[in-house]
Amino acid sequence: MRRMELDGVIHRWKKTTRALKIHDQEYGRHLTDVLERVTDAQLVHFQDPVEAAAFFCLLDLQKQARETKIRDAEPAAGEIPSAQARLDAAGIST
Repeated sequence: MRRMELDGVIHRWKKTTRALKIHDQEYGRHLTDVLERVTDAQLVHFQDPVEAAAFFCLLDLQKQARETKIRDAEPAAGEIPSAQARLDAAGIST
């Protein structure tokens, strides 16, 4: 699959985003931004553009969840734990 095949999904999702309530539109824009960053090389194993769109949006969601976990595991003021302690506190195995 090529990136241009994903353009139809992006276009439809942008139209749908404009129809959302104003406070939900930022989330729709984020999803279409995620899809616009996808490259041909990342799409090589997909044949269905909707499947590819779902995959990359869910991948972004997982990345954000992990970053939040790590950020929430940061120490209190003045405390400097090791990198491993931060990963352990976030429940991330290495």
